[in-house]
Amino acid sequence: MEHQPDPTSTPDELLIRDPLTGSYTRGLLEPRLTEELARAEREISPLVVCHFDLDGFRDYNLEQGPEAGDQVLRDATQWTYQSIRSSDLLFRSGGDEFVLVLPSTTREQAMVVCQRILERFAQGPVSISMGVASYPEDGDDTLTLLLVAQKRQQEARSRGTGQFVTHEQGESPRIYFNTQMKPVEREEQFSALEAFLGALPEHRQGVLLLDSEPGSGRTFFLRKAAMLAQQQNYLVLPLMYSGTPEGTQTLAETQVLQGLLDEVEHAAKTGLLVLYDAAVAVPPQVLGQVLTEHDNSRALGIIAVGEPDAAPAVSLSQVISLPPFTVQGLHRWVRDVFHWDAPLSFIELLHESTEGFPGRAEQHLKSMLAQGKLQYTGGTWTVQPEA
Repeated sequence: MEHQPDPTSTPDELLIRDPLTGSYTRGLLEPRLTEELARAEREISPLVVCHFDLDGFRDYNLEQGPEAGDQVLRDATQWTYQSIRSSDLLFRSGGDEFVLVLPSTTREQAMVVCQRILERFAQGPVSISMGVASYPEDGDDTLTLLLVAQKRQQEARSRGTGQFVTHEQGESPRIYFNTQMKPVEREEQFSALEAFLGALPEHRQGVLLLDSEPGSGRTFFLRKAAMLAQQQNYLVLPLMYSGTPEGTQTLAETQVLQGLLDEVEHAAKTGLLVLYDAAVAVPPQVLGQVLTEHDNSRALGIIAVGEPDAAPAVSLSQVISLPPFTVQGLHRWVRDVFHWDAPLSFIELLHESTEGFPGRAEQHLKSMLAQGKLQYTGGTWTVQPEA
């Protein structure tokens, strides 16, 4: 979608928009990026920062004059806006320097965007060099991502004009096991979750139990459930059941529960959703205590690790199981985590040793990384042969 600066901007808006290019000003970069990072963490979604500047702009400005230089800066902004979405953010961070923030974008998706921008600049008198930093792979805070993107922009320029760099040569990318945008082989379970959240306001009380083995992805499911519930305007409270009364957070106190439900009403929330993660099944009495203190005036739902016979007697009750991955599912999961199309023989051995459970596969792969059996060389991952 093409963005156009507003020609009727008021003086107050000049503090937000750069008066020459119409892009956001440098002063807004860090606060807005911090906001977007907080959103990405909350929604378990990726984010990319691109730093770029114009190759040879100083010489061009001296040779052609400042008016021609200003026009190139305006064109640079327009070409960039023509290449990105309306949700993406462009900042002018220096004389001929820009920073582009791409929410909900992976490194691979950003490469497509960068190539599209480079092609736009091919029609102009100067090219650009771009550096790309990805959340969470390259860092999880504003300063780190900006520094990484700037460092890679300098690397891109050193390789020649009109290029972009997404990682340094020989660099091993960071690996995050719980940031997949699309859950693998869990479509049926998430459809059931959406139906549960949709029916909860009518039933006022509801319980959804995860009846699955450790390592099946229960924590990941609960994190995604929290994100989905927040998107549907629920107030979400994540709790941990440790298996011992003194180590368990509960909502048995009427005053605490009532305070949360009052917040639901005052903030016009859809309802309150309590999430119980646990290494063992949450006992029915713990779940029952929460429901007993609820006055039914506002919707209250519980999603917990539990067994089918642990479900309290409520009108909305569901049980979901999380089966292990198939070989094909495990292959997809490894590709999403490592951005690597692993050999099928490796995936089959991994599936055999872990029985397809993602939690076990995560521990197995972490062990291989620590022992140097899985290494990043030549821009890809390789499995080292046994000595």
